[in-house]
Amino acid sequence: MPVFDIKITVLEALKPLTTRSFTNSGLTINTNRLMFLWGYVDRCPSLLYDVYDLFISTTTTAKAIYRKTAEAKLYT
Repeated sequence: MPVFDIKITVLEALKPLTTRSFTNSGLTINTNRLMFLWGYVDRCPSLLYDVYDLFISTTTTAKAIYRKTAEAKLYT
């Protein structure tokens, strides 16, 4: 499988990670999906940075949204 195809597959697999469920304990992460992604990273190490950057950006955004939601609940 060419690197280009692997990158598209990995990015498609990351889509569900960008939609997270918020709970009192924080973010719910689909660990099966992450293990699937790491299987691709093992086959194509250059993907590691792409996956890591995208994962960090989505979790950082999700945490910021969670914080704002929690703050809003305090004032209502």
